[in-house]
Amino acid sequence: MTEQLELQALADELGIAVVGPLAGGEFGAMLAIDSAGRHLVLKTMRPPTVLTAKNLTAIFERGARMAGRVRAAGYPAPEYIGTGGTGSFAWSLQERLAGQVPDVVTPAHAERLVELAKMHRDAAQESGDPHSFALDRMREHMATVVQDERAVPLSRELRDIVERGERVKLRRNDVVHSDFHHRNYLAIGDDVTGVFDWEFAMPGDWRMDLVNLAFWAAILRNQIPAEAGGIVIDAMFEVCPPDVLRFLAAYQSLRQLDYDVRAHPERVDRIVQALETSIAPWWRGG
Repeated sequence: MTEQLELQALADELGIAVVGPLAGGEFGAMLAIDSAGRHLVLKTMRPPTVLTAKNLTAIFERGARMAGRVRAAGYPAPEYIGTGGTGSFAWSLQERLAGQVPDVVTPAHAERLVELAKMHRDAAQESGDPHSFALDRMREHMATVVQDERAVPLSRELRDIVERGERVKLRRNDVVHSDFHHRNYLAIGDDVTGVFDWEFAMPGDWRMDLVNLAFWAAILRNQIPAEAGGIVIDAMFEVCPPDVLRFLAAYQSLRQLDYDVRAHPERVDRIVQALETSIAPWWRGG
């Protein structure tokens, strides 16, 4: 069965009509409508080579569970109708939240996003191992990053942080969104109306989310102006001891370097310079 036929069979099984793709995102997000006329979002994703469809389906289920736990506390996360898998892809079906992804983060947005990140603390109701997860990913990313000579000088510093990372203590019972940044929330005016893309959420250390948001605030000043970005970065410094900040800043840096080396080699010079200027001072103690 082709993927298109699988998608249609899934839609029929769920009792929805798929209208078409939604803009943005790194994997398929489609507007769907159920028999009551409710607007929903259907997401599908083929498993990366390191995962099977069954593994990815379990990851999506866990992410929906994490979203449900923060939502129960009044957090503006979508209600997940269900998750599952076919022979080719994992899927999730969720409510469509009101609002739009803003072009520019306002100070009011930044303050609310920091508040929401803090709501991730102690919300998982289960324990994870973010330390081992981050170390494993960092080592995988390093293997890709060192293949591009433009990233090698910076990677030497990052490798040293990875090698000393065993001593860092991370929290284990928080919700980690795993991609908490300025393009994964919705707003109407200054009001944040939702945070989406929970498919890879997991139990761990909520500060990973705050550092991710601060990472982009430091790099993309055209989308996150200094007044808004400073709110996020100041909050990060308040809650992250130097060793935790060093470790998580290296994690985010390697994650982005790996992505650009693989998917956007034309951006490697730019991201290396941005990391050197804006992020490296966090692990150098500057």
